[in-house]
Amino acid sequence: MSRLWEHVDAAPLRLFCITLGGCVIFRTVHIWPHMEFLETSALLFPYAGLEWLPRPPGSSYHALLAGSLLGALGMIIRPALQRPMAILSAVCFGWLFFLDQSFYGHLSYLLCWLLGVACLSPGNLTPSARVPRWLTWMPRFILVLMYLCASLAKLYPEWLDGSVIELFMREAQMSPETFATLSQPWLTRSLAVAGVVFDFAIGPLLLWRRSRPLAFVAMALFHLSNMILVGIHVLPLIIFVLTVTAFLDPDRARAALRWEQEPLAPLPHQPPAMPVRALLLGFLLLHLGLAARPYLYERNSRWTHKAQHFAWWLRSTDTDTRATFTVISDTAGTQKIKPLDYISMEQASMTSYPQHVIRFARHVAAQHEARGEQRVRVHADIITSVNGRAPSRRMPHELDLAHLPAGTDPFELLLDEGEQPSTRQ
Repeated sequence: MSRLWEHVDAAPLRLFCITLGGCVIFRTVHIWPHMEFLETSALLFPYAGLEWLPRPPGSSYHALLAGSLLGALGMIIRPALQRPMAILSAVCFGWLFFLDQSFYGHLSYLLCWLLGVACLSPGNLTPSARVPRWLTWMPRFILVLMYLCASLAKLYPEWLDGSVIELFMREAQMSPETFATLSQPWLTRSLAVAGVVFDFAIGPLLLWRRSRPLAFVAMALFHLSNMILVGIHVLPLIIFVLTVTAFLDPDRARAALRWEQEPLAPLPHQPPAMPVRALLLGFLLLHLGLAARPYLYERNSRWTHKAQHFAWWLRSTDTDTRATFTVISDTAGTQKIKPLDYISMEQASMTSYPQHVIRFARHVAAQHEARGEQRVRVHADIITSVNGRAPSRRMPHELDLAHLPAGTDPFELLLDEGEQPSTRQ
């Protein structure tokens, strides 16, 4: 424990902050074209407990994106302003991220936490600077926990037999010839097991200095295979770059920064004040608690989608959801509506979450009542297939979702997978 309080060479932290700034710039530019919905959509889907977060007025989401870019750029080019620039980027990027749960992404969540770590870093990290060892270990802890949780999320039959990977391959838009070659059962099973082994083993391999070069090679191969087989590119690339940088030794970090001095030896230091240690313990428990949530509920989170956010499940489940919404009123009769007439394409995943479906139904009812319609009811027929299994109805389609009793638990409305509405009223 005493090693955590030592002051060590600041080169790895400085290089990590530079890399993080570059990744935030890349991610901000990547999502910029998709963030217009924050202005155009009449409805947002906030995280529980964050309903108070104000929506940026007008087109000011552009200002938040620009602030994220400016802060990230400042982290790279202005070492003396690294902390305030990190705070600027964290506030702007985090504000956008936490505005709408339906636009959740593991990569953006990861960047929010790592920007939070950068906010703690001292300003003006020079070749002679030292930083607390615990500060350099915070990003390592986040990344190792992410891989460990991803491995645990894959320990179930449909992943291990290769079925889920085959579904991902179908969605990757590869050529029929390539798919026929790569989707052979023995190969998909091998890839599935290899994915679990990699996610479980990569943390220890990274933490042990002697095995770190092997870990970097394994990471390169693993993330390259994800880009080819699963059809995702930005997330594997950024995670690989950030992980390598977070685990670089001081001598390699100094070489990358062109700092010519020899790496600085650690200096003993007294433990920080009790409030700081309490915050560090809270940081540890918070991450472990968020990761454990899906396993604390009785029902299968792959079906309910309860607590999957912030738990680092990554790409471990394939879900296909189709929804039909019907509005019934005494004045206009029965009307089939299109969700995209009320929300944006970026928010379409809301149909997988019962709390969002209810929020959407209330919004639709309010819109129709504003047109003068009387006694408006909103029904949803939501059909979901998990991992290619037979489609099942998620909740009774006879319910008027717009006028549920106050205090209704949205997840209590969910049917069990394969259950029909008539068996659960």
